Amino acid sequence: LSFYAALGLAIAALVLGPLWAVAPPVLLMILEGVHHLRLHRLFGGAPVPLRFAWMAWMPWLLLVPVGVSMLVRPELDWRGHTYRVDWGAKLETRPTRED
Repeated sequence: LSFYAALGLAIAALVLGPLWAVAPPVLLMILEGVHHLRLHRLFGGAPVPLRFAWMAWMPWLLLVPVGVSMLVRPELDWRGHTYRVDWGAKLETRPTRED
């Protein structure tokens, strides 16, 4: 939530305020990703090479498009099968084949 709040503040600062007002929210977004990299390391994760460090920010950036796609088309394609997902995030049951 803080990432999106900081993103909103950064956009508002770009539109309404002076350029220096963008620095604190952008710094917060940067530090949040760094914090997740640090937590990963503290809890026994392998060191993340610098070239992959940008992945710490991907969950926030992908959350909106994935969430919207699940609202528009609540289906899961997996191994050649398409499963409908209900509002409780449960897969709808399919009728079983009788041999």
